[in-house]
Amino acid sequence: MTRNERALLSGFIDELLDRFSADGCNDYCLPDTEENRELAVAARHALDGEHFQGLHISGGQIHLSNSSVLYELQRRFLKV
Repeated sequence: MTRNERALLSGFIDELLDRFSADGCNDYCLPDTEENRELAVAARHALDGEHFQGLHISGGQIHLSNSSVLYELQRRFLKV
């Protein structure tokens, strides 16, 4: 992927994050797997920092916001 393509995709992700933040409900569930827990912890820690209190897990699902997951995916994408 070229630098320009990465910039374009990042712009689309920013726009989607804006739309998610305008939603009335941002609830999002991931299946409770080791890989998803790692992603969810990183997503919540990025938003909450030192105030991170842990994940909400019930019924085999990790509960968090769609914007936190997308923000973390964008952060990882831009690191590559």
